[in-house]
Amino acid sequence: MTVELSAPPKVVDRRKYKKIIERVVAANGEWLRVSLDEVAPGCPLAVKQSRLWQAAQGRGFKVQTTAQDGAIYLRLLKGE
Repeated sequence: MTVELSAPPKVVDRRKYKKIIERVVAANGEWLRVSLDEVAPGCPLAVKQSRLWQAAQGRGFKVQTTAQDGAIYLRLLKGE
């Protein structure tokens, strides 16, 4: 058994969705189109939508998403 001193690998491509959520809030309930490359590149569509939901929830908002024509559309849910 080999035991060695080593730090775990760092996550290289860490995405932040603050700007996307800020644009959704500024749109005030209107649909916002986001390209698939902007959200979790290389991940399945369900993961991309989950990342947006989590980013919104972390800032105290709820969003609705739909994927159509190679893009994700999202909008702010009001009164939720």
